[in-house]
Amino acid sequence: MEPFSPSPVAFYLIALTAVAMAVLAVTSSNLVRASLALAFCLFSLAGIFWLLGSPFMAALQLLINAGAIPITTIFMVLMTHSRFSRLRSPLSAIVGLLVALPLLGASFLLVSRATGAAQPTPLGLERLGVELLSQRGATHTLSTGETMVVQGGTIVAFQVAAVILLVALVGAIIIAFRPGETTLRQIGRRGFDRGEESPRADA
Repeated sequence: MEPFSPSPVAFYLIALTAVAMAVLAVTSSNLVRASLALAFCLFSLAGIFWLLGSPFMAALQLLINAGAIPITTIFMVLMTHSRFSRLRSPLSAIVGLLVALPLLGASFLLVSRATGAAQPTPLGLERLGVELLSQRGATHTLSTGETMVVQGGTIVAFQVAAVILLVALVGAIIIAFRPGETTLRQIGRRGFDRGEESPRADA
């Protein structure tokens, strides 16, 4: 039996799925569908890590990004369901476009400089994953961590990701918070809107 060899066709199919789900996540008006699309996008990224020869990074992607973040987002969506009408703003698309265009231009500039500097040697998918994730091999956890944080200089990216998650958590709390109302009153109001008898707040 021949050893497993990643196929470029599988890589491109998974990458196309990841891009399609990412586009659906940022364009869907239904927040639940957007959250599910984000989950499928992160699952696809885990598949890319696996094809690149890094099962450790694929497992981290599944456990942390593809598991915890979409579930937290869906819980936040369900908790703030009664305030969906207040979340949309006519200026949101304009502001998002103004923020996305400079980032997109900077990304294209960095990619063009990287590709124009030197012509890389073609590598297989598994070998490419080893070269990207670790200079001494991507199978050793300590080696991978040292290369990504110390040698690769990606500690800033990890810090930025942590700040983004913190901002999302604070934003979810602010959206769900209603001044002067307790959780019991909010539940009672929702039940009253559905025609049920509203419980007393002091019960």
